Amino acid sequence: MDKQQNQYSRRKIPELLEYLSKAIEAQLKKFEISDVQAESVGIHVSNKIAEDLGGQLLYIPKGVSLRLSLRDLQIYKEYNGKNHAELSKKHGLSVQHIYKIIKLVKKDELARRQTTIFDDL
Repeated sequence: MDKQQNQYSRRKIPELLEYLSKAIEAQLKKFEISDVQAESVGIHVSNKIAEDLGGQLLYIPKGVSLRLSLRDLQIYKEYNGKNHAELSKKHGLSVQHIYKIIKLVKKDELARRQTTIFDDL
């Protein structure tokens, strides 16, 4: 799809699909995808979403749990065994909360890495 076709297609699509297309395009450009490719992928993905979900009433969650999970993983990566207070200040959390996050992420990481006898069945 060339640039002129993309611009023509954009004029014809509803506001939500326009938003999705541009948001996808902007994110792809952050990964150094060319403008033309990013725009094309944005349009194709928004069209696919319309094809699969068009006409449905959707609830789009804010993704708070995903952001918190990413934050917690970042805290765990920054943790060196004795920098609880530093992490607490950096992330605006109590020292107790940092201890809790470290404990939970460590437990999750251990569970993820361990296999059971049923994994190979």
